[in-house]
Amino acid sequence: MTSNILVHQQVSLNARALLDFALDYASRGWSIIPVIDKKAIGLWKPFQTHVADDTTLRRLFAKNGITGLAVILGQVSGGLAVRDFDHPNAYQAWANANPHDAGLLSTVKTARGFHVYGHIDDEIFEAFADGELRADSKHYVLLPPSVHPDGTRYSWLNPLPNGDLPALPASLLHWFSGREAQACLAITSTPSKHIACAPISEAIAKTLPTGPGQRNRRLFDLARNLKAIVPEATQDDLRPIILEWHRQALPNVRTKDFSETWTDFVVAWDRVKRPVGFSFRAAARAADEAPFPVVANRYDSANLRQLAALCRELQAQWKNRPFPLSCRKAGEFLGVSAIQGWRLLRVLQFDEVIELVRKGNKRAAKASEWRFNG
Repeated sequence: MTSNILVHQQVSLNARALLDFALDYASRGWSIIPVIDKKAIGLWKPFQTHVADDTTLRRLFAKNGITGLAVILGQVSGGLAVRDFDHPNAYQAWANANPHDAGLLSTVKTARGFHVYGHIDDEIFEAFADGELRADSKHYVLLPPSVHPDGTRYSWLNPLPNGDLPALPASLLHWFSGREAQACLAITSTPSKHIACAPISEAIAKTLPTGPGQRNRRLFDLARNLKAIVPEATQDDLRPIILEWHRQALPNVRTKDFSETWTDFVVAWDRVKRPVGFSFRAAARAADEAPFPVVANRYDSANLRQLAALCRELQAQWKNRPFPLSCRKAGEFLGVSAIQGWRLLRVLQFDEVIELVRKGNKRAAKASEWRFNG
């Protein structure tokens, strides 16, 4: 069976045709389930941890009334991730700002907007003002040629590649929230007004505890979100945000004293190593797939060229901030020892390809922070 079936549009589909699509998608290592309208048929939890084989798929798709099929996201489908744009204008704004990514990535036209497909190593679910980032096994999305309850058929705008999907780029991991929140902080001098910014109010809403015993964990989640949205925020920026979070969390927490919440948040803020939406593996995949940076042409060492490419991709994720990279992670990426990783980083530093901004602390488990100058 060829991948041509994935882009072929049919006016009507019988159970056999849907099974053919299911088998073709499953050949990519995706966890496929049948749906009626947008609801999974029967229990789908077992397929959050293992992929149905051909025999199981034939049994699942023999049921009556099936209108489509869906893929379960996250690690069970090999790190499959989908950036869901609820509104066409939001997708178009992203596509206009990132034409290369928009032309490269497999994209589905949905009933309301667009689904952009890629790969990410983290199990993540993030809600944005313009949609969601779905990359966890608790969520699934409908695949073409499924039919939406309103009669709209899902279709491929950009078809799937013959091989693996590329990593989901940084422009899709935190494009909307980062830009909007930074603009909020730039246009107002009154910190208490920052919580009116949609991305910050969303970060508050999605990290609120739903019951006792969750406060510390949810504060850490809040810190990870805010580090992605307003990484340079000051104490004056953050305090009113945490006050508002505390106010909304009060019905579901035992600790009523704000000073305790503030103390725990400050500790969490210092502990955050990876803000929401930042992925070393995504940067590594991009470094493997993209051309080497021009500055790497000075080296005849494949390891130095590859490490320069990794630093470029990490810098792209972290925008104008220094990016963390330990000699151990550099070594793992290149398949060499941590000592050799350190030696290669030192060469790039000496040649001013990268700049050491902050030395790491092994005892505190903090990696050195760098800036890419290439």
